[in-house]
Amino acid sequence: MGGSCYPADDQSYGFDNIADVLSLSTSLLERYMLAAGKIAQLAIGDSSIRSTTVTYSTSPVLMQHHRMSELQPFGTRGGFATKHYFPVDGEYELRIKLERTHGDAIKGLQNRNQLEVRLDRARVAAFEIGADGQREAWNAVFNLTPYERDADNDLRVKIPVKAGMREVAFSFLRNSAIAEGVLEPISAAETYHYAGDRDAPMAVWTVEVEGPFNAEGRKLELGTPSQERIFTCTPESEALEAACAEQILGSIARRAFRRPITDADTASLMTFYNVGRTNGSFQSGIEFALRAILVDPEFLFRVEVDPVTVVPGKPYAISDLELASRLSFFLWSSVPDDELLGLAERNELREDGVLAAQVDRMLSDPKSAALVDNFAGQWLFLRNMRSVKPDPIAFPEFDGNLREAFQQETHLWFDSQVRENRSVLKILTSDYTYVNQRLAEHYGIPGVLGNHFRRVTLPGETRRGILGHGSVLTATSYANRTSPVKRGVWVLENLFGGHHHHHHRQMYRDLKIQTLSQILLILKVDRVRCANEWNAIELILCVRVVMSEWIPLGLH
Repeated sequence: MGGSCYPADDQSYGFDNIADVLSLSTSLLERYMLAAGKIAQLAIGDSSIRSTTVTYSTSPVLMQHHRMSELQPFGTRGGFATKHYFPVDGEYELRIKLERTHGDAIKGLQNRNQLEVRLDRARVAAFEIGADGQREAWNAVFNLTPYERDADNDLRVKIPVKAGMREVAFSFLRNSAIAEGVLEPISAAETYHYAGDRDAPMAVWTVEVEGPFNAEGRKLELGTPSQERIFTCTPESEALEAACAEQILGSIARRAFRRPITDADTASLMTFYNVGRTNGSFQSGIEFALRAILVDPEFLFRVEVDPVTVVPGKPYAISDLELASRLSFFLWSSVPDDELLGLAERNELREDGVLAAQVDRMLSDPKSAALVDNFAGQWLFLRNMRSVKPDPIAFPEFDGNLREAFQQETHLWFDSQVRENRSVLKILTSDYTYVNQRLAEHYGIPGVLGNHFRRVTLPGETRRGILGHGSVLTATSYANRTSPVKRGVWVLENLFGGHHHHHHRQMYRDLKIQTLSQILLILKVDRVRCANEWNAIELILCVRVVMSEWIPLGLH
């Protein structure tokens, strides 16, 4: 289930997992209940599941001139690729809609385009579209022909798909031919001209996945990864179902509640199982009990109960189970796995070398990508890149591709800092970064071709460390200009753990500080007034000197 299904969590100190400010509203609880039902149904694989439609949309400012994803084959451009979960075996229909102008005309119909559809890297359909229909003259574009309006109506294919997570990709075959004549620069993605240019390259707008069809009445086969993990046993007769259900639900609840399961827990879950089993199959009983687990407070909340002997206000050692949960949610943003939970249950997690070994193991697991997505994403303001909107007139080169490249650069760079166990000082001084062709051209780094990100050594010292990343420089700027003070506050609060109070900002306004020389003069003649702000201003001054030469998009 995507995060968009739920209301946004409250934030404190820039993070959305601070317990003191989190709350559970009735609307959020309702969403949890609905999500639990859908997740349980998808995980179990209900053969009676009704056909549903999932729509994926591309960003209107994402330029689709190059290969967009590692899920797409070489020699393609544009399109869309994702991993989609198909709940049961059955037929599914894939539908593509093409990008349109603000006058609703399909873009790129002046040329012949080849569009292919792939499932798990295998081509399942191919279409040719463009250069075969009537288009009105440009000055009559708002009086569209049926061809300009409906040429993509037949871009659909119905295919059989096995249940599970599958790679789905839609790509245009890349045509390297360039029309003769004077070449004109490509319009910026966020300009009105680009939005209205019907001769821009053809691009995918939305992709719909609908299904399953003809799944009703099929025998449920256990073959997806979630089913294999859930059904640790399969009863051969009805008399053996209860014992098998206890084993399955006990295993799930142990991981969900992050502790050993008691007889009372098992009895409660079997009550839910019996209700589901009465109205359906063995799988239906497991599904109904799984719903109960997913909305249980012990799953939704990380509960830590103070020992009865502890003195209020005094620190105390948390248990191994609580330590395992803290560690797992920090590094994985998920529950502990069997190995970590087993060590905690045996009170072995604190033994010499065990905790450090577990941290190394967990960081080497692919699930540790959540550390970058959630922790670094909030700490370094990477999440803010989704909403920043530089002025398209002042910065016409900014588009969705550059936005994604900024985020990916810092994501890969921070991940390398963690995995290579580099000094925290390297955050400010590291001499390398990660770029693809789009970002390398933006930074002026030669010799980088293709959409794939690779590690490069930075020439000189001007762009070293996190302070030279376009993501940070853009997120800490205004829409049309740089802001040294805003960047200084970011460094003070996010990197050095200081706090920039409101009265600091008011002092800058009162003193009408505009230049570095004015600040230096104030520090010399009014040290009394500036005594409390001395360290903060001194740091912000340094940042101003270092970062003021960078404009919002990370350019000199």
